[in-house]
Amino acid sequence: MKLIVSGGQSGADLAGIDWAIKSGLPYEIRTFEGFKPVGGRSLDYTNITYIPYFSSYSSYVSKLRGRTKYNVQHSDCTLIFLDCPIEETSGSRLTLTLCKKYGKPYMPVPIFGEQKIAIQEAGRLMVQYTVVNIAGTRTCNEDTVKLVLDKIWTIGSS
Repeated sequence: MKLIVSGGQSGADLAGIDWAIKSGLPYEIRTFEGFKPVGGRSLDYTNITYIPYFSSYSSYVSKLRGRTKYNVQHSDCTLIFLDCPIEETSGSRLTLTLCKKYGKPYMPVPIFGEQKIAIQEAGRLMVQYTVVNIAGTRTCNEDTVKLVLDKIWTIGSS
């Protein structure tokens, strides 16, 4: 793994970026000009790429969907962190649908309940692929996501 990317949303996305920084790993937030994370958290990071073609999208929601599509297409695999069943989400469900559509490896990683198999598979993906997209629900507890990422990295690196 050479690069962690995300769309910069609150929850799983920013937890993944914070974890990459703490772990000394390269990261990049890929989003659109004018994007603001839910909850008012600022994007005060150095590695932000504003994708210019999003300016042609007519609505904020279409820009969010376009960003999700871009990040799936321009990553080698995606880890989708969930604090609820994926069927109850919109953005994470879209991420999963796009991974399947474009034949991209993915792993839903619950931050609740049984995680062992998901963590093992996510660890394999993290070390196997170069660009890893961190996605998931914006309501994920960021500290919990970081702890799960520590477990994934430890398993994948061993």
